[in-house]
Amino acid sequence: MMDYNYGAAFRELRRDFGLRQKDLVVAGLSAQTVSRFEKYDTGLSITRVAGLLGQVPATIYEYTIVLETAPIDGFDGFLNYVSHLSTRPDAHAMLEALGLRNRIRYAATGNIEFRMRAVMLSDSKDVHLRASERKSVLDYLQRVQHWTKLEFILLRRSLDTVLELTDVLRVWTQLTEDFAHTQDEPRLTQRMTAVQAQALLHITTMAINSDNFFLAHRCIDVLHGLDALSGDTNKQFWLRSLEANLMMRDPQSSTRSGRELLKELIAASEFVEEPTTTRRLEKLLADSEEYLRNLPQNA
Repeated sequence: MMDYNYGAAFRELRRDFGLRQKDLVVAGLSAQTVSRFEKYDTGLSITRVAGLLGQVPATIYEYTIVLETAPIDGFDGFLNYVSHLSTRPDAHAMLEALGLRNRIRYAATGNIEFRMRAVMLSDSKDVHLRASERKSVLDYLQRVQHWTKLEFILLRRSLDTVLELTDVLRVWTQLTEDFAHTQDEPRLTQRMTAVQAQALLHITTMAINSDNFFLAHRCIDVLHGLDALSGDTNKQFWLRSLEANLMMRDPQSSTRSGRELLKELIAASEFVEEPTTTRRLEKLLADSEEYLRNLPQNA
């Protein structure tokens, strides 16, 4: 069994967040106790360690990562951990804290992987850092000729943090690659087109909400040609609802046709007893109607 230095691992975690020992004083623990723990002179119960981690803030999972001096196990492990954090009531704060920690690690090591993880977790409030991170992500995405799961997810998540919607056109060739003609393994092709479809659906949603109808139409045209959607009812439903929303908002499309399509989708979701989908579509219809009422020409 390995003789882990629990105190030293905690000290590293505390420093990652820029905290002093006296910042961590909690009920029943003095600064001297924290100091002795970090020097491995005394042990603490798991309850007290959890209390200290709550002040950092950090999770037991993060602590064990530092303890073993190893990164989260691969990209899939990182995504699974982020998915776990996203279900917590304090998800926003936890993701921001983990993003900050990865930014600190990048500054200390220069390892680009930490920067990529950071931008997938949260945006930076520093304008110059945000611009630098945006450039790093774009340079990386443009440099990789054939994308994997990593690049599609990096693009999708970074659009919520540091990338701008117009950046999508700069990586359009990689984003819309036809994997059916480049992969020999059918199962791999199916996985790649599935994650590609997820990214395109996300971008289409953002484009419609930003009134970038040109980009939205281009994404929808590509989505119609993806085999990944043929057997995925949820993604097909999502695509149809986006088409309806786009028709209602785009001045070059038929508002009436979009409204009728949304009503058909609502009726279909009610028929198959999908109340969550029904509520989402009803809200989409209501939001689109509100959008039309607020247009200057309709004022």
